[in-house]
Amino acid sequence: MLGKDLAKYLNEAIADTNYWGESESDSPLRVTRTKRNIDNKFLLSMDNSMRKAMGDPALKDQDRVIVEKSLSEVLIPLIQAVQTEISELVFTDPIAAAPTYTAHAERFEYYAQIFNGFLGTTDPKVYYVDAANNPYTSIFIVGRCVDETVYMRGILTQT
Repeated sequence: MLGKDLAKYLNEAIADTNYWGESESDSPLRVTRTKRNIDNKFLLSMDNSMRKAMGDPALKDQDRVIVEKSLSEVLIPLIQAVQTEISELVFTDPIAAAPTYTAHAERFEYYAQIFNGFLGTTDPKVYYVDAANNPYTSIFIVGRCVDETVYMRGILTQT
């Protein structure tokens, strides 16, 4: 898959719903393409840029930890959590819960589309850049396409 095609697909996926469930606040992800390698130096630099844009002070590299996870390790639990929420709503009071079905379906679709989009890339990974005693954690979902790397990035609030 070409990077521009994946980026278009992901941008369409986040057009309706763009909320990452591991965050305690609104945390939209942004889709970006690059020819550069995504390495620790790149992740730390992007993390600092995003933190500065939020007004968070820059952190030293040694004050942050990069955690690498597989795509499945991160997205499957989020997809399953939405499925569980929908099941509980349906079995508890399906009529009263009906107004929330659309929001749950959109969240399910959001995670599923991100998962499916990155499954078509080489070595998809999720990186978190975390700092002790700081409520913000950067997230990067990364996959290598035929011609470039596509990644989604955002800042999560986790207290």
